[in-house]
Amino acid sequence: MRLIYCLFAAAALVPAADWYSFRSGPLEVWSNASEKDSREVLALFDQTHWWLAKLLGRTEIVPLWPVRLVVVKSDKGAAKYKTTHIERKRNFYTGGMVSGEPVPREWIRDFVRILLNDGTSVMPQGVERGLVEMIATLQVKSTILTVGVPPAGTERRTRDWARMHLLCVTPENAGRVRVYLSNLQQDATMDSAYRNAFGKVEKEMEAEVDRYFQAGQFASQQISGKPISLERDYRPRTILEQRAAIALADLLGGAAAKSAYLLAINQGEKSAGAYEGAEMYAEATEAGSDSATAWHQHSLTLKDPEKVKESLRKAMELNPRWAAPHARFSELMVTDGKIAPMKKACELEPRNIAYWQRLANAQVEFKDFAGALLSWRKAERAGASPEERARIEEMRRAFEKQKLDLEAAERQRIAEEKARELARLKAEQEKSIREAEDRANAKLGKFEGEKPVEWWDGPKGQNSLEGSLERVDCLKGPARLAIRDAKGKLSQYIIRDPTKVTISGRGEATFGCGPQRPARRVRLEFNPKSDAKLATIGEVVGLEFLDAR
Repeated sequence: MRLIYCLFAAAALVPAADWYSFRSGPLEVWSNASEKDSREVLALFDQTHWWLAKLLGRTEIVPLWPVRLVVVKSDKGAAKYKTTHIERKRNFYTGGMVSGEPVPREWIRDFVRILLNDGTSVMPQGVERGLVEMIATLQVKSTILTVGVPPAGTERRTRDWARMHLLCVTPENAGRVRVYLSNLQQDATMDSAYRNAFGKVEKEMEAEVDRYFQAGQFASQQISGKPISLERDYRPRTILEQRAAIALADLLGGAAAKSAYLLAINQGEKSAGAYEGAEMYAEATEAGSDSATAWHQHSLTLKDPEKVKESLRKAMELNPRWAAPHARFSELMVTDGKIAPMKKACELEPRNIAYWQRLANAQVEFKDFAGALLSWRKAERAGASPEERARIEEMRRAFEKQKLDLEAAERQRIAEEKARELARLKAEQEKSIREAEDRANAKLGKFEGEKPVEWWDGPKGQNSLEGSLERVDCLKGPARLAIRDAKGKLSQYIIRDPTKVTISGRGEATFGCGPQRPARRVRLEFNPKSDAKLATIGEVVGLEFLDAR
């Protein structure tokens, strides 16, 4: 019985022959159904893409991942491939529908959200919500677009929708709305954007929105769209059945999808896409996967930090606009080098509040408090709802208060560090002086003086001694004294300026140049200071003659 089931599952997985694709920019439709139906699906999304870019004043809006829409031929097993939304699977956004059925309007909403999220700067949430709802009812007939058709349900005719209907659809405003939306993408206030585009302040324009909304007269308009020819511009390309089987597996959810990938692998489909779908990321990368997602997921399974970085670098190379590998890379850094990849992640995905918070925390860690405050403000702007923005605002204000304490603590730390450095340099300098003095004393012989007597009231030196003055050398201003201490050691001292030295004592308190005959007993006050050139070991500050002459 199990064998029969497996054979049936295998047969169900393999798609019918004659799969083909149509492509326009980042959009592609894969189908085994009517070419006409498939071209019309592509035209709807192609024109939606074109009109949104025109409204925003952009040449082009590029989604982060390609958009693959799968149109399945209507048969007994087709319903299981229908999806309510366009969702990201592996390395692209995808959705599945049955040929002949209308395109789900939720797909258009998803597509517009994708383009806004991946390709534009953050605008006020009410503006973005209004754009999504207003564009979701777009009707396309080749190059003729019918815009501004009111949503079928009144619950979707919100004031945000009415604002964008007034600005984007009514002829008097439609020609200037791109200025308004372009200003908002550049962080302008609503008031500035209104002034620059329509010459009115925000209060006046919002009052006009109220009147328009309450009147309830929402007329649609026909405009010329992107100049395309469905047959000439959308040419079919053949798709291998094995690749189509993986595309169908992408439309299934949970265990059913994984089983379909594994079944394809067991049937011989050893492609990187099949391995990735089955969450066999090592095998996918070994098979030469060109999927940034596969390499990023592979990095999460590795333990060696260098191999993790290598896998992340490959993911960055394959999709330079994807923020996740940069954010993951910053987690591996232990220095302030983590700030650069985190900044890059925020730049690539400015609507990601968690990224801005992580960047702010890293900036605080490495003392960039001004940068952290700016990151908190960016996080606040990225809030998806008034409640979320209020929550982030509260956290930002708390940080502003904390920032003053952090900056004061950092200034204190820097001051203390400088003080410690100055103390270290001073200690090294004093040590160097002492070592120089010790070297000079070692060269001249160690001097040992006597303790000063209590009654001395002349100038005090650092040291004093009593001994016999045996010779005075007059040196054209300074005088050098040769004194023999009580132990018989002869040392020399310098009087640099006799007018600044106190000389006192019994009898004649003077001396002449040359040998002193007889030698005179003296008390000497001096400061130790070696002078190798003069061969002295101290500078005299006071001299007292102890004998009478």
